[in-house]
Amino acid sequence: MCIRDRYMGDVFTLLHEHGLVGHLTQEDAMRELLGRVIDLVKSGRATETPLFCAVVFAFFNTAAETLGFEALSEHLGVIEALVRRTLVSAPTPVRGDTFALVNMMAFLRRTFLFLEVFPKDFEKTIVNDVLRVGAARLEAVRRINPETTPPDLVDQFTELFATEFGETISRVSLCPQTSVDETLLYSLLRAPFPTVQKATFFLLKHLYNVRCLFTGVEVPKGSLASKEASAVLQEGRCLPLDVIQFLENFEPGRAHDGSPTLEDEEIIGEDADADDEAEALCTTENLGYVITMAALLCKLKTPITSNADFEVCRQGLDLYITSTREVSYGFLQTCFRWVKAMRLSESEMRETVKNEDVTEVSPEALESLSKESFFKLLVQTVYLFATRFPVLLRRWCEETDKGTEKNARFVVSQFISAALFGYEIRLIEEKQEEWRSEDFSIYCVRNTREIIAEFLKEGARVGIGLKVPANYPLSVIELSELKEVKMDAVKMKKWLLRMQTLLNRENQSILAALLLWRGNVEKEFEGLEECAICYYIINSGKELPRKACRTCRKKFHTSCIQKWFSSSNKSECPLCKSSFL
Repeated sequence: MCIRDRYMGDVFTLLHEHGLVGHLTQEDAMRELLGRVIDLVKSGRATETPLFCAVVFAFFNTAAETLGFEALSEHLGVIEALVRRTLVSAPTPVRGDTFALVNMMAFLRRTFLFLEVFPKDFEKTIVNDVLRVGAARLEAVRRINPETTPPDLVDQFTELFATEFGETISRVSLCPQTSVDETLLYSLLRAPFPTVQKATFFLLKHLYNVRCLFTGVEVPKGSLASKEASAVLQEGRCLPLDVIQFLENFEPGRAHDGSPTLEDEEIIGEDADADDEAEALCTTENLGYVITMAALLCKLKTPITSNADFEVCRQGLDLYITSTREVSYGFLQTCFRWVKAMRLSESEMRETVKNEDVTEVSPEALESLSKESFFKLLVQTVYLFATRFPVLLRRWCEETDKGTEKNARFVVSQFISAALFGYEIRLIEEKQEEWRSEDFSIYCVRNTREIIAEFLKEGARVGIGLKVPANYPLSVIELSELKEVKMDAVKMKKWLLRMQTLLNRENQSILAALLLWRGNVEKEFEGLEECAICYYIINSGKELPRKACRTCRKKFHTSCIQKWFSSSNKSECPLCKSSFL
């Protein structure tokens, strides 16, 4: 008999002891019984023991199923008080406490559909309280002493609570106005329970894609809007500290308990069983590492919001990943070491990952964590990385060891490149309202992987062709001028070089690079002077060169001249060497 079956007997035993058992299938008897249970809760008897709280919440669930939630609506004050009393109970995972929380969460999942009938502050506080208490309880369950608690009971506690808590986390997406503690969610991504990890990732992805509501995104509201992303990075505010430490210090060769796993050379020999080695990769710690990176990458892809703090912090996150090799290169190195360790043949890889699987990172859909499902998740997360940091992926591949490079090139050319080209095409098509005009056009040829852009100004036509290689971004995009366009050869070469730099040295989407190219060509037609450092008129920060040297009169972008001052430790003009300030 499982622990839940034994417990349901306790429910009716306790109800019977208090004279509350009647004809539970009849509505009139259930309504009378509900009134008596509410009176019992008001008297304080229901909170004397955690097990009786569990009984009451189990009854509330039964009443909601039989009578509908409306029957409980007149008792919301009593119910809310019981919920809050249950949440402040000690986190020790004894039998009654665990069942009280489990049944309370099952009941709360029903209330998420009727939050408008509760007091205004109920939704705002209760969700984060449940998440915090659940996280504390998971940690307590994980630390149960097996010497004092039977292992089979520990396992049932763990399975029961983690399953119910994971289901509750996923249902938070139904709460329309809840601001969720983002830092807490990232800690739950690393919980040693896959059901909780997958549910938390689902919730984070939903919040990023749909509404971006968080409590304390990284800093109090209104405090970051005027700061540069680099300053946010320097202050360590673009990420919670524990996430930074986890990413920078992650050791794929260690399990949660510190025991060596697949990557430990001392225990892995040439004769070791390949399947056992590969399955040893499928740990909750490794899953937590991958989905933490995937969640951060989803955050970077969030639609632009009106939350200035969130946007500045997102810029800081982008800069953090770009500038921290332990994170960006470490992630790629770890992923492809795992791919190599899985020892999947090329045909097995193709059977495991279909073209339509690549673009959607959805660990919550995994029924179990096997080497095949973990490989699919790795491919999806590397694809997500490539959509934002294509240049980083190419540079890492050029610097890594030959064995890892071989695996990376196969995975990228087989799965990621085609999906990435499709992503770039979708960006162009979906954002036509932002770029289409009478003087600018973009044409995409899918079967030849070509993109053509044309700009018409004052009777002159400027065009550029892009050829996306089959293993992009590991190979650079080829650029060419359109043959029928008649322009000054020197200018055309300069514009091609600018595009080459934008596409192959900066982590820009093809559309962003084309729009920046258009802006520079347009400003040159207007006679504006280019920056004497980067040779752009409009840079990737969309600023014009406005800082002029008082001696030679050459102009610079503010960001370019500041970088020059910082790198040279001088405040002089990079051209004429006179004092700039």
